[in-house]
This record gives sequence, structure tokens and C-alpha cells, in this order.
Amino acid sequence: MSAQAGIPPYGTKGLSRRCFPTGDENPRPGFKESNHMTLIDILRWTASISGMIAAILVSLNAGARITGIGFIIFSGSSVVWIAASLMDGNNPLAVQNLVLFGINIFGIYRYLLRKPGSGSSASDAG
Repeated sequence: MSAQAGIPPYGTKGLSRRCFPTGDENPRPGFKESNHMTLIDILRWTASISGMIAAILVSLNAGARITGIGFIIFSGSSVVWIAASLMDGNNPLAVQNLVLFGINIFGIYRYLLRKPGSGSSASDAG
């Protein structure tokens, strides 16, 4: 099988020099030739797995305490995502998780810190 005229085969140094000015020899982001995990990989996996656990806890609807614990885990996940995103230069993901962190803090307040009966609800409107 030959490459089309003028297009180098996938993964050649010529392709990486033209498409990846940082000198990255690997044109497939996320794929590594070695089996070693970097700090950013560890942070991403930690944030992903903790986010999944938090989503399960919140979705269980098992009471205010369990939901509040889910929001605590979500907050930790957001902090880790922010750190990994800033280290990787992925600013949109960092901003998204900064907003989600604020929402999670509100969830912690609502489910764990607010006294029962404080504030108004739709049922009080009468």
C-alpha cells in the first residue's frame, strides 16, 4: 500500500513537523508509545473516576447526607480537573470546572450546611 501523492504516510516525522510545531512525534493526542503515566494522566483519571462516583451518589437520591457527600466529591473532582487543565493549557476545561466548582459548593451548602426549614420553597407559597 502506498501513500497518496504529496501526502506522507501516517505518523512520519515530516507530518509531525508540519502539523505539530512543538516537535511532538505522535500525531495522535492521548496515545503514548510508552506505558508510563504522566502526572497529568494521573490527575485526569482521578478526576474522571471521582466524578463518576459523585454522579452515582447524587443520582441515588438516598437522602441529603449522601447527596451532600456526592457534592463534596464533585468539588474535589473539579479542583483536580482545574489543576490538570491548567497544567495542560486547556483553559476552556479549567473555566468550565471553575463554574462547576461554584455549583458544587452551593450543593454542599444546600444539602449539608443549611438548616432544615431555613429559606423558602415553592410549597410555602401557598
